[in-house]
Amino acid sequence: MGAVDDFTKETISRLGPGAYLVNIVPSGAFVLTTWALLASDLLPWERPTSPAAGSDAVLQEARALGASGWVLLLVAVLVVAVLLRPFQISAVQLLEGYWRSRFGLRLLERLAVERHVRKFDVHEAWSRVLPRHGSSVDFQEVARHSRREHRRAQKAYLGRRIVKAYPLDRTIFLPTRLGNVLRRAETTAGERYGLNSVVTYPRLYPHLSTPMNNALANRIDLIDTACTFVIVFGAQAVISAPLLWNVDGWSLIPVAFVVFAALAYRGARTVAERYAESLCAAYDLHRFDMLKAMHRKLPRDPQEELFENQELSKFLAQGKPWPEITQRGWSYDHPADDPAEPPRPGP
Repeated sequence: MGAVDDFTKETISRLGPGAYLVNIVPSGAFVLTTWALLASDLLPWERPTSPAAGSDAVLQEARALGASGWVLLLVAVLVVAVLLRPFQISAVQLLEGYWRSRFGLRLLERLAVERHVRKFDVHEAWSRVLPRHGSSVDFQEVARHSRREHRRAQKAYLGRRIVKAYPLDRTIFLPTRLGNVLRRAETTAGERYGLNSVVTYPRLYPHLSTPMNNALANRIDLIDTACTFVIVFGAQAVISAPLLWNVDGWSLIPVAFVVFAALAYRGARTVAERYAESLCAAYDLHRFDMLKAMHRKLPRDPQEELFENQELSKFLAQGKPWPEITQRGWSYDHPADDPAEPPRPGP
């Protein structure tokens, strides 16, 4: 077992620090549940009438495996984790809603986006509802008016929450709620200051503080893990679907997997909202550190910051050569002790 332990540690170290959550645990869940399903003798084409079918059959198979069998299962978990690692981004993008560009599902994406546009319009209207003050002195009428206004206030609050989960520009809506939450984060974190989040975040990332970097990394790992579990539970629901043929208590297993997949998706969406808050905080706290590292002059007021950041974002996004921007007053701010500052001649 020493060689297996060394192999496990080396494999996990190669996968990265987030391998336990993002790859090892979901892969283990997939391999073990698939093995348990095959060992349970519950599938219709096996021995559904066997008295040992179900948990008893799984326990018998587990005892019969022995040490070598469990080692093979462990190796299978690691192999599945390594094989699924390159598809991690595709799994997240599938749940985000990049169906047309990644999977060719153009019609389904359009229908889902239209649904979210209508949902956004309804909740945006509710978010603008203001309370009405009644003038009746009748107690029953006042009570009914109070209940109506309470319901209106609840709908308005829900509307504001739903609207905040969508991008400001409805032309970039995605077909899933998770995708829209992440899209809003990607288009508002730096944009509040005139910075294009997509092109400036790689420049911002090296200057994040350790607590902020850890918070972002942990939440990204949790999003990836939850999305992976959505795929795993969805696949298990399909694999265990033949249990529905028996119409007994074990037929609830596929239904349970569907419920688990829905809960995992909801968890991914909740973590995505927290990730969006952390990404905005990263720009709030460290955008000037990025500008200092690029030797840009720090702005004196919000108007100057907005203009300078928009110009910087345009340059980084379009990638045009230096002569295209020299006429815009591009200048640097080199500290006196910085080696980029040319030495001044003596008196």
